[in-house]
Amino acid sequence: MRRIARLRRPSGPAVSAAKQPIAPLACPSPAARASIHTTSQTNGTRPATVPSRSPPLARFYSTENQAVPRSLVTPGAEEDAPLSARPEGEIVGEGTAQEPQGGLYVTPPRRTTAKRPDEVADSSYVPATVADGLESVGGVENWWEKKDHWKGGFVGFRPKRKIVEPLVLEAAVRRAVAEAFALRQAGRSDDLVGVWPEGDLRQMRRSLELGITVAEDGQVSLNGDVAGLLEDLSWKDGVQESAEGSATGGSSAPPKAAKKTVLSAEEVSEHKESWDASWKSVALDDPRMKFATGLQVTKRIFQLTGQLVPDHKLPEVTNVHTLLRVLQKPPKPQTLTEEILKRRQELVELPNVTFSAKRVTRGDKEKAVGRFKLIEEELRKRDLPLEGHGFARKNKEREPPHPAFLEGPDWYDALGQDLVKQRRICARASESEQVEEFRRLLAERPDRGLDMLFGAAVKGKTHVVRFLLGAGVRPTADEDRDDEEHADVAEEGANAFEPAALGGSIECAELVLGRAEQLGTPRAELVTALALASAAQSDGPDMLGFVLDTGGFPRPPGGGTWETDALTDGMKEKIEKASARTLWAGKHKALRPLFAYIGDSRRKASAAADVDRRQPYWTSLSDETLASLNSAL
Repeated sequence: MRRIARLRRPSGPAVSAAKQPIAPLACPSPAARASIHTTSQTNGTRPATVPSRSPPLARFYSTENQAVPRSLVTPGAEEDAPLSARPEGEIVGEGTAQEPQGGLYVTPPRRTTAKRPDEVADSSYVPATVADGLESVGGVENWWEKKDHWKGGFVGFRPKRKIVEPLVLEAAVRRAVAEAFALRQAGRSDDLVGVWPEGDLRQMRRSLELGITVAEDGQVSLNGDVAGLLEDLSWKDGVQESAEGSATGGSSAPPKAAKKTVLSAEEVSEHKESWDASWKSVALDDPRMKFATGLQVTKRIFQLTGQLVPDHKLPEVTNVHTLLRVLQKPPKPQTLTEEILKRRQELVELPNVTFSAKRVTRGDKEKAVGRFKLIEEELRKRDLPLEGHGFARKNKEREPPHPAFLEGPDWYDALGQDLVKQRRICARASESEQVEEFRRLLAERPDRGLDMLFGAAVKGKTHVVRFLLGAGVRPTADEDRDDEEHADVAEEGANAFEPAALGGSIECAELVLGRAEQLGTPRAELVTALALASAAQSDGPDMLGFVLDTGGFPRPPGGGTWETDALTDGMKEKIEKASARTLWAGKHKALRPLFAYIGDSRRKASAAADVDRRQPYWTSLSDETLASLNSAL
């Protein structure tokens, strides 16, 4: 049978609950405090009073033996007053708004009620029955969300700016060591584990002017104004109260600028000339004072500079020299190249060694030897990205999706690539494989046949254009009826002859024209202004002449001059757009077939100016300019 083990009674002295009442963790209300005081007076004992107005940081880094300033522990007269001394009629109890503890927040005002209509002395008073038109003033809605009702502010122990200068860090370490040993020699052991005032520049200079010498047996002695240093480490009531006011937010005075407590590197170097080099051998690992002095030095350094010694580095700190080595360690460079450029300049000067700020890829090596142009040409043939992985998706959270994806997510991806590019159909090795892939895609998406035809015509894929036209894809988007086979890249009425002219493939253009004639569309109607402009900027040298012949543009008989009505207004508009697009694209050689048409328009410019017509932009060119352009091309 299992037995329950008996627990021994505590070996310490017996504690009487009646004689030693325990103070509550939470601050009691005034009524509760009054009741506790009354009971304690009857029993003949007084419980420990918990201060209700002390700021939350009053005992920061302190012990039980350390004295707290009197301004923090003296309770108010209202708190110690007995219950019978309170004003008659004052209700103190649950549900009553109390004074906020420490002044950290503002409670909502008490609810007030208006007089009843029968209590109003004015006989002409008429009570309102509705609240229409009345302005709402005050209220407790969103009371705790308003910043004005919160006055408390956290006062951090660590400074806002972290100090990394080696000389300034050394000065802070010397000050912390001098202060710790001054308190130890004065017998103020309680202050060794407390919070020390940060002080100002005057106190900083006073601590640096002290002389620190180390004897052969390791004893440390301080020379100088030690009494002034001890006085700087004592909290004054006025200074402490001002710190309380800033911590609790109770003071209405505007905040003053923070005192400067850090010396410059130049001033520290002047003080360093008078220091004895033996001060860095001050031991910080003495078992008798390691916790009191060694840890207090690191805590003081953290308060002054913001440099916190990691816990795994504390065993290495045996003296001041090792402490400085931990604090003054230079930051680790982000990359190896940065470290070499800063610390190993002899490697940079080597003639057969080069350094790169980023990883050297195979593409960078090919560019260095000049082979990347051939690689680019082969990548274009296979419809592959020239650099990187263009077909791969990027981070969706950084870049918004392509507008085409928002309009047709079933055909385009987030990068704006259609299914032809996503499946890399044009990158197939043989033409038969490409045609087979287009056959499958057309079976899946028959409504995107014109899109496929446009893309194949631009790239000059004759075998794909032949297959799509033979599969029943119309080369034009019909304006009269609702044609679902409409390419998103073109407007209504566009035809596949325009991208074929841009691609420079006359064979693809003839296939489109032949299919259009079978459907009853004349060849001349396919030559739009966009088709002529696309042919002018294409890489094919004969495409512009083919488009001019297809569009029915007249030729000068025997190389003579043009007739007056040889060109219609529609043809002139097409030529003007083609010339503008050609100049913009830098295809100047394509202007040669258009010079005859441009000259005819210039001769008619004077007659057209009389009727206020819009003039082509080339009418201002002189004959000499046109002749020089023609000869140059």
